[in-house]
Amino acid sequence: MAIASNTFSVSDLVAKAAVKSLRNSFILASRCTSNVASTFGMNGFKGGDTVRIKLPPRYISATGAAIQKNNTVNSTVPITLVQRNIGIGAITKDMTLSIDSLMQFVDPIMAQLASDIDSDGFALYYKAQNLTTPGAYSAGSPAAWTGADLATLRPFLDAKARLREKGMPTDDRAYVAVTPAQSAGIVDGLKSLFQDATQVAEQYKRGLMGIAAGFQWLESQTMPTHTNGTRALGAGAAIDGAQTGSSLLLKSVGNAVTITRGDQFTVAGVYAINPLTRVATNKLQVFTVQTATTSSAGGAATVSVVPAINVTSPGQTVSAGAADSAAVLWMGAASASTEVALAWHKDGMYVAFFDLDSNLPGAEAGKATDPTTGMTVRVAKQYNAETDEVVFRADVLYGFSVVRGELMSRVQG
Repeated sequence: MAIASNTFSVSDLVAKAAVKSLRNSFILASRCTSNVASTFGMNGFKGGDTVRIKLPPRYISATGAAIQKNNTVNSTVPITLVQRNIGIGAITKDMTLSIDSLMQFVDPIMAQLASDIDSDGFALYYKAQNLTTPGAYSAGSPAAWTGADLATLRPFLDAKARLREKGMPTDDRAYVAVTPAQSAGIVDGLKSLFQDATQVAEQYKRGLMGIAAGFQWLESQTMPTHTNGTRALGAGAAIDGAQTGSSLLLKSVGNAVTITRGDQFTVAGVYAINPLTRVATNKLQVFTVQTATTSSAGGAATVSVVPAINVTSPGQTVSAGAADSAAVLWMGAASASTEVALAWHKDGMYVAFFDLDSNLPGAEAGKATDPTTGMTVRVAKQYNAETDEVVFRADVLYGFSVVRGELMSRVQG
């Protein structure tokens, strides 16, 4: 009797190991809301490298006998997809690509791939609509960073307060990611606050704090650094004419100074609101620049910002429009460069994963999908007879989008 052939593809087995390893290596991607469009890639639905994610509509209520009828307006945000790959290759006399030899490379390869994917997500820090800083605190707008030690819960408690004021759900899906340097100070300074023996052990094993102050704490080597533009702190910048919307014209910014993407400022008289009650908080709204620009020789600059200034329900974002000549206060000194920690709720950022075609002529290809995130890893192996080289590669097609920037806060310093 003939021996039955093995029906399991080497690439399929490696893909299953790769998707499990990749998911376990993520810091950010597995802690975002996953949303996969079921029609993506189907015949008749191919729309290029940009897909759109639906956002939940907002409504308002009323008191009394008269009904408050709401129009349901479905809004969407775009996610631009990125194909990222990683691979290895070797001539056959140096490496025989069997199941065992492939498996030994899966974890280090996926660790690098996960780090790079997370880095793409963390690079969207400039879409966070809140800012808290260590150092001296004052009522109203956030205080400028004074260089105080981050090894205190105060900035992160303030971050939680800002997120709750913006409607963050009271569940266990809130996170803080810090740099290794920040983690060192935080873990050492706050280790006595954690009573759970397992969590304390994790601090020493992996440099993680576990759960504290309403957040799950994580350490990442892919956190960004933000460098402010040359615009001067407290230089008399102001709003040039009463304005609403996502583009603001400023005056007296400084002659030919730079404003970098991610720079933040407040506007006098424009306060943050709770998106559910639409009642103003006692915190000035922090606006974050979305596109780098340079002011004119006369000190004028047009900046695109989030959130957009909207004073009309149900999509209201702030307490009032920007008044003519209202003072603009920049957050942080000119040209200052600081590490960015990020506090966020899972609903603040979406990640979308999609399948790549595995019908690759001349190659052995397989793929596997993580049932929780929808993430798919495609693995391919191909031999080149001219060079006697075997190439192994893993690919992921994905995209990030910040859909509710009010549920994200930078802790900068």
